[in-house]
Amino acid sequence: VAGIPGATEFRRALNDLAFDPKDANVLYAAVSGFGGSHLYRTTNVSSPSPSWFTLDAGIPDAPVNAVLVDPESTNVLYAGSDLGLFKSDDGGVSWALQLNGIPKVAIHDLVADAGTRALVAFTHGRGAFRLNLVCTPPNFGGVEAASDPSACAAGLAVAWSAPSRCCVRDSPSSSR
Repeated sequence: VAGIPGATEFRRALNDLAFDPKDANVLYAAVSGFGGSHLYRTTNVSSPSPSWFTLDAGIPDAPVNAVLVDPESTNVLYAGSDLGLFKSDDGGVSWALQLNGIPKVAIHDLVADAGTRALVAFTHGRGAFRLNLVCTPPNFGGVEAASDPSACAAGLAVAWSAPSRCCVRDSPSSSR
């Protein structure tokens, strides 16, 4: 953990490393412990003395156990901490808790599959959870439009229209 500010003086364990899949000079480091920062980035990892910057503004003070860079959109980062899964859409400037069906539990590993655009979060004692990184709206008969602008964060917005041949029948007492 040499060179990572805070990690050396607090004798923290290095929990995870993740390279940017599109830039080999960018490396993310997740560290354990309480107090101080828990997630760092360098943009010059091949340098003899890389410069490290903190990235965890918005993540509560708890160990970060795993870090993942979205394989398609490298500005999107995921951090698995002792308090759950966090997501940043802006390269780590800000973070938000991502529950999406995952309990608020320690996340110990994150794996992404670029082919399926899915993320798997491995937890402590609660199993593994698969999240789609991109939503594919369902295709049902009668559905006019289905979209999820929040990329799976808050469910689907669906508009429905009745089929052209509706099942409403005239009652026998109605006049024609």
